[in-house]
Amino acid sequence: MSAEIESPTDDSDRLIDETPLSANAEPYAELRGYEISEQQARDIAADAGPGWRVEREPNPPYGWNLVDDRATIVCSGSLDQIETWVLNRNTESSRRQQVNEDIEPT
Repeated sequence: MSAEIESPTDDSDRLIDETPLSANAEPYAELRGYEISEQQARDIAADAGPGWRVEREPNPPYGWNLVDDRATIVCSGSLDQIETWVLNRNTESSRRQQVNEDIEPT
């Protein structure tokens, strides 16, 4: 009686990605239509800071408004434009803070 020895299977030619789709996808990939906009608006408002919010513009051309904690519209446009404004403001604020820390005597 001879026993057959099975050779290990070689799966190297098959690429199987077992990572869940959501881990590879864009942050809003599992949402649909208005849900994407609403989630992105909430994310932008959170990045902008406490008391800030993003609202739909009620008048043509019907974009979005970024409203600060004093109810002042500080930026209007698409969500991408507002997100860029917030990122630029946060980056500039961080730069100013770093410069102030660098020049303060210790």
